[in-house]
Amino acid sequence: PAGDLAYDTPFFDEASYSDKVTDPATILGQATGSRMATDVELRACFEAWAAESDRVVLIEHGSSHEGRGQYHVVVTSAKNHARLEALLADNARLFDPRGLSEEEGVAILERALPFAWMGYSIHGDETSGCDASLALAHRLIAGTDPATLAMLDEVVTVIDPIMNPDGRQRILTQSQQMSGYTKSLNHTGLLRGRWPRGRGNHYLFDMNRDWIAGSQPETVGRWEAILRYHPQLLVDAHEMSGLDTYLFYPQADPVNPHIPAGLIESQEVFGDAIAGAFDSYSWDYYTREWADGWAPFYSDAWAGLTGAIGILYEQGAVIGNPMRRASGVVLSYRESVHHQAVASWACLEALRERADWFLERYLADARNIVADTPENRDVFVVRPGSNTTRTAELVRILLGQGVEVEVAGGDFVTTNTTDRFGVVSAKPVASPGGSLIIRAAQPMGRAVRAYCEFDTKLSDEALQSERESLERKDESKIYDTMAWSLPHALDLDAYWGTLRGEVKTSLIASAQASSTLIPAIANPPVAYAVDAADDSALVFAVRAMDAGLQVHASDKPFTHEEHTLARGSLLIRRHENDAQDLDGLVIEAANAAGVELRAIYTGRSRDDGPDLGGGHFQLLTRPRVAIVGNSPTSSDTFGHLWHYLDTRLGLVHTILDAQSLSSYDLRRYNVLILPPGAGSVVSDHEEALETWVREGDGIVIAASQASPPEPPTK
Repeated sequence: PAGDLAYDTPFFDEASYSDKVTDPATILGQATGSRMATDVELRACFEAWAAESDRVVLIEHGSSHEGRGQYHVVVTSAKNHARLEALLADNARLFDPRGLSEEEGVAILERALPFAWMGYSIHGDETSGCDASLALAHRLIAGTDPATLAMLDEVVTVIDPIMNPDGRQRILTQSQQMSGYTKSLNHTGLLRGRWPRGRGNHYLFDMNRDWIAGSQPETVGRWEAILRYHPQLLVDAHEMSGLDTYLFYPQADPVNPHIPAGLIESQEVFGDAIAGAFDSYSWDYYTREWADGWAPFYSDAWAGLTGAIGILYEQGAVIGNPMRRASGVVLSYRESVHHQAVASWACLEALRERADWFLERYLADARNIVADTPENRDVFVVRPGSNTTRTAELVRILLGQGVEVEVAGGDFVTTNTTDRFGVVSAKPVASPGGSLIIRAAQPMGRAVRAYCEFDTKLSDEALQSERESLERKDESKIYDTMAWSLPHALDLDAYWGTLRGEVKTSLIASAQASSTLIPAIANPPVAYAVDAADDSALVFAVRAMDAGLQVHASDKPFTHEEHTLARGSLLIRRHENDAQDLDGLVIEAANAAGVELRAIYTGRSRDDGPDLGGGHFQLLTRPRVAIVGNSPTSSDTFGHLWHYLDTRLGLVHTILDAQSLSSYDLRRYNVLILPPGAGSVVSDHEEALETWVREGDGIVIAASQASPPEPPTK
């Protein structure tokens, strides 16, 4: 911005810089933070610095759906880089102190350094964080002042500069396309973005709510990367409503019961540091008014489950353009970036100044988690079930986050057993070999409890406070959803209990997808069947129909060789499929889906179940799917549905524009999916939709909004 809208205050007054290191302004073409840097420009800066300086190393940790690299940089002194593996080993020992003596612990604490993970803009349209990462990194890499040199010697800083590159590119494009030479200072308008904005990634997932499930590649790559460093501090830089000021932790009540001991006290230290820095500029800020610590699926909350201190920042968003706030003050984009950079440096300074204190608390908390105490002897057990895909998904999620998962080598018994409905058994409970056993006493034990508890309870104080807020103000103090549970979400046969006696187990080394079981085919079978009890049966149906095969679904369970297949199981009859290589096509579809394929040699039922040629097997019609997107539909739920169709089922589909639905010939489709928010689409086209359903084979699938509209913050 030019003229009266310019903001040229240095990000760090006290810093001095080497001219041997590239100034990001050289790559950007103007001062850092003057405009939103693209992911290409951000990458160019960090690659230049990695080539120029022995203070920084750039490390890849994955890629986005659109192929943009996910990376982080490790910034510390050259002497610390030379001993980085030893520092990592020490930090890993503090994270997992099983078998660590008091003397060994003291020795590690004397030589260990704290690690900080600085993450920016997991919501792509909360843009100032990424640009602040450039300012912070430039100081650490090029700084020559005493404060910077001390930071390099005493802290290992890991910078994750762009957590959501696909979303950022989307919002940058939207803002640029709606920008003109004359700047609008209004906080609304297309200049600030339009549906679906840049909050989510390519499939519009809110990745700040993906830390439990890890459904997106960006999350999975970040799990592994962060767990390599075991940081004591994890910063998560966000933005909120542009008319707001600046929020940072300590967080509000209620807090999750599985957070590290003394988390709020530690957040107070960082909060005091940011407040002191902001006071020196007379900047406005606040704490504790919202952003509670209840749900464990945010970036900072997930950090707490690893033992780190998670810190959230929320800057009033202007999305790359100056904006007039309610007071009449104009906030430039560069000033918003300045706020983020100063908050980041303040946290690093607090970590450096009290490094011994933070490291000692980190180790003490880790010892409590793995201690052999009565309260730590709980185990979470998952019995084998017919839906192996769901069990495999649980294993993938847990192993990806460093949780130790064991398989029982034989039958075993638990006491004090509580099932998923909260029923406590008065008698010992037996479980078969092959069951999963996940112990609470392990380094990631907080996550085991937080994810796998059936019903995490609010404290009495939190319940009373929530009731008062609802009755007096008609407002909830809870920011987001209150319930989550992997065993409930995956519908697993699971329970909590205490192992009785010794149980022979083996650790699962790596997650594996559902394995395909192909029968030995001596003679051509009359039919092939796939059990619908497993989720992968849907994928098989899609693959088989894509291959041109005729697929039936049962409306009753039926039996094959002593195995009862669930209602909805799939049947491919040889007589109705004249493909030259029927067996090969069926096996190819089974391999693609990862299902157990059953060869059937007689159509006659051996019990009172249905014969295979009767009316209890309905011929499936190959779906021709359309899903409605664009405003007014809910962008995140649309994204979830789109992701499921595209990546889980691999089902060909067409995205229709909700605002132009009348222009489409719906006869091209036999399934129409309406995400939440599409009610007005139905009312505006009610007659056309009714005709399509009644006169053809059209099916409408409408999803409701199960939660409040997506918030503009956190």
